Amino acid sequence: VITAIHRLQRDLQHKETQQSERATEYEQTLDDLRLKQARASELLQAKTEALAQANRLVHQLQERLDDCGQESRMMRKQLESTEQRCQELVSTVADLHDDKRYMEDEVATLRTETMQLQDKEQECSLLSKRLQDAENRADAATKQLVDTAALAEALKTEKGALQLQLAAANDHVADLQTQLAERDTEMATTASAMTDLRLTVEQ
Repeated sequence: VITAIHRLQRDLQHKETQQSERATEYEQTLDDLRLKQARASELLQAKTEALAQANRLVHQLQERLDDCGQESRMMRKQLESTEQRCQELVSTVADLHDDKRYMEDEVATLRTETMQLQDKEQECSLLSKRLQDAENRADAATKQLVDTAALAEALKTEKGALQLQLAAANDHVADLQTQLAERDTEMATTASAMTDLRLTVEQ
């Protein structure tokens, strides 16, 4: 009977030892799960903050893209206005060329008449006055032609500068669109990672 009692005590101690070991394993497993849950919560919070920051950046980039689009439209309008002014100046220059040729022809005619009417002092004086007036008009037209040509060259330079600014604005818009696409890709990657993390935590 004593032997049976001792055997029963040993069995009970063995079972208690096994139960204690199992309890220790369960506690370790619970600790591991709590640690994983805490890390998952921290990671989820970090991902949430990153997503919010990405949303803010996307909003800022969209606003900058809208501003660049508006600037681009304004530059196009300025370029169109400059081109119209250039066309008007080209037309003015052509008219001035015609006036100059007409005045040169008139000056030549007046000089011929002056040579033919040298014997008539009064008529020569009048013709000389007409010649002087025509030459003054020709000089004024020539000066106006030179000034107009300089203005046309300045407008051409301004047009080139505006075209460079428009090209730079278009490049800026393309860069912003590329950044926006990259942000969208990062957001999609973050969302996928959050989904995977959620599935992992649920498992």
